[in-house]
Amino acid sequence: MMYRTTIVLTALCSLAACVANGADIIPPGEKIMKDHPRLLLRSKVTPHAISLGQLKALERDGDFDEALNTLKSRNNAASQAMVWLLTGEEAAADKAFARLKAYNTTPEDAFDVWFGLQELSLAYDWLYNHPKFTKELKKHVRDRAFILADKWGVKKGDDHVFHNYTWMNNCGMAMWA
Repeated sequence: MMYRTTIVLTALCSLAACVANGADIIPPGEKIMKDHPRLLLRSKVTPHAISLGQLKALERDGDFDEALNTLKSRNNAASQAMVWLLTGEEAAADKAFARLKAYNTTPEDAFDVWFGLQELSLAYDWLYNHPKFTKELKKHVRDRAFILADKWGVKKGDDHVFHNYTWMNNCGMAMWA
C-alpha cells in the first residue's frame, strides 16, 4: 500500500511540475489535428510521422511487395485500410468496411480489447476520407469502440496495476482516443 501511494504521489508531483512549467499535457482544441490520416501516418509532411505521400513514394521492391501481400492476406480492417491507402484498391476498402460493420464487441480478455481498439482506431483514421465511410458507418464504428473501451477497457484497465493486461486495456483506449 505504501509503495502504491509513493508512486501516485510521484506521478502527481511530476504532473504538477509539468503544468507549472507551462507544458501542455493536452493541447487546446484548436491545436489538435483535425485532418486524416493522423495515426502513425500523416496527410502531409511533418516531423512526427511519415506522410501518405512519402509512404506511397517508397521504392516498390521485393520487400515492399512482400509486406503489401501480407497486408492483403489479413482479415483485419486496419490492414485492408492500409492496402487501400497504398494502392487505391476499392476491394480492400470494401473488405475493411465489411469487417468494421461486423466487428465483435464481446472480448474474452485484454488481448481482444487492445487488438480490437487498435484495429478499429487505425481503420477509422485511415478510411476516414473514403466516400463510402458514411456518417452512419462512422457512428457505428464509434459505438463499437465505445463498448470495447468503456465496458471492457475502463472496467478491466485498473485491475492488477503492474500487470501486462492493464497496459493492454489502457493502451487500446489511448489509441482509440
